[in-house]
Amino acid sequence: MVDTFVDQDSIEPYRKIWKGPIIVAGGYSNAREAAIDYAEKNNCLMSFGRAFVANPDLPQRLLHHWPLNPYDRSTFYTHDLKGYTDYPFYQSPR
Repeated sequence: MVDTFVDQDSIEPYRKIWKGPIIVAGGYSNAREAAIDYAEKNNCLMSFGRAFVANPDLPQRLLHHWPLNPYDRSTFYTHDLKGYTDYPFYQSPR
């Protein structure tokens, strides 16, 4: 789980030459509050690639603090439906 943002792979050097919004991705899927705080303070838009593949209802999961499905990277970029159409929507415990 990612609790903080690491300076390695930082966008900070680019901030010196670009003052507009920047789209950032990765490293925050399990740290919702930290990601929101970072985006608001740094004029960023957050992108969710792998998390979106595994969570067809990702906006709702983030909004309601529901757990995310783990993704299976071995199913990315294949000719099979597995990994693209078989991830479940969130169902509350009964």
